Amino acid sequence: MTDSKPIQPTPTAEADVLLTPKEAAHRIGMSLSWLAKARARGDGPRFVRYGRSVKYPLSYLLEDMHTRTSSSASPASPTSSSTK
Repeated sequence: MTDSKPIQPTPTAEADVLLTPKEAAHRIGMSLSWLAKARARGDGPRFVRYGRSVKYPLSYLLEDMHTRTSSSASPASPTSSSTK
């Protein structure tokens, strides 16, 4: 028999605020429609689904904004051009 201890949530996870899609869209400055389409495409912020209810932990929105931060107007990966 092994000693198994219950997994303790991190302080960040305990304090994480869950936002509705409407609140999340407002928070990131995008439309509710954009957020729903991004969720369907799989390229929007991560989210949590409880049954039919969708929630966005604030930490997920902040993480998404951090990963989308750009320091220039250039695309992240240059387009490949064919050489002749």
